[in-house]
Amino acid sequence: MEKTFDNDKTIDFLKKLTYEITESFEVDVTEISIHKDHFHRVFKAKPTLNILRYINTIKTITSREIQKNFLKVKL
Repeated sequence: MEKTFDNDKTIDFLKKLTYEITESFEVDVTEISIHKDHFHRVFKAKPTLNILRYINTIKTITSREIQKNFLKVKL
């Protein structure tokens, strides 16, 4: 098993998914920082954003899709 973000394909996939999900929440991601087993994102949003829903959506979808598309990745 490899760590989640050990290869560029996984990292690119994560970034692409994050930006796609973010569009539906009308959020502007200004920075994504990737580490071996987690990532940080800096974003701008309206004060009315349901932050918990946004974060949980990102976590749920990215985890599910990475596991589905990268079978060797250990989450």
